[in-house]
Amino acid sequence: MSSEAPARSTARPVQDLIGIAENVTFSADPAALFRELLVAAGMTLRNPVGIMAANTRFVWGYAGAFRAAAERGIGLDNPGPIAIAHGDKRFTDPAYRENPGYFLLAQQYLLFSRLVDELLDTAAVSGTRGAKARLAAKFLVDALAPTSTLAGNPAAIRKAFDTGGKSIGRGLNNWVHDLRHNGGWPSQVDTSGFEVGVNMAATAGSVVYREDYPPIEKAPGRHVRATA
Repeated sequence: MSSEAPARSTARPVQDLIGIAENVTFSADPAALFRELLVAAGMTLRNPVGIMAANTRFVWGYAGAFRAAAERGIGLDNPGPIAIAHGDKRFTDPAYRENPGYFLLAQQYLLFSRLVDELLDTAAVSGTRGAKARLAAKFLVDALAPTSTLAGNPAAIRKAFDTGGKSIGRGLNNWVHDLRHNGGWPSQVDTSGFEVGVNMAATAGSVVYREDYPPIEKAPGRHVRATA
């Protein structure tokens, strides 16, 4: 009988702990997106050089953003270290270009978003796990956007002044409604126009047949008539 103890895997205990955390948050994250994000974050530790390079670019970018904001404050047109992506409607307000403070806020956020993407690249995660990790990261980064706050959203501040504060009151009312009736998640559709049994049908049912094979695509051909 051999006295040697079996080699232990260092990856399993970490994933077991992540699994415990997933059980607690399963109701809020049934697709295990954040579990895969935690796994990907752990896998970045295998590439310390990549982590250092990404953080170095982040720090240099921050310094460039402060310099660009200061130059814009004295009338110079410094584009900054990172450009706003074409089609990003969050930063279309002129304040993000004309106001040095809002310009700096947008630059800092975009640099942080790029840092998260580069850290996920260092993890070298692909397939379903990589897709879930990137989706969870995007969800968190989008939630941290300055436009998600009143102070960081010049359009929301402008509307608050135009409406005498009524827009803020409506926003708080929607927030309380989501806390009470939508589990704290932002409502994306208006469900008040639907009522079960009146304009929406809902009947009990169950799966009677599930086909695991791909459908068969038949090529067109001649019809053959059977003769007796």
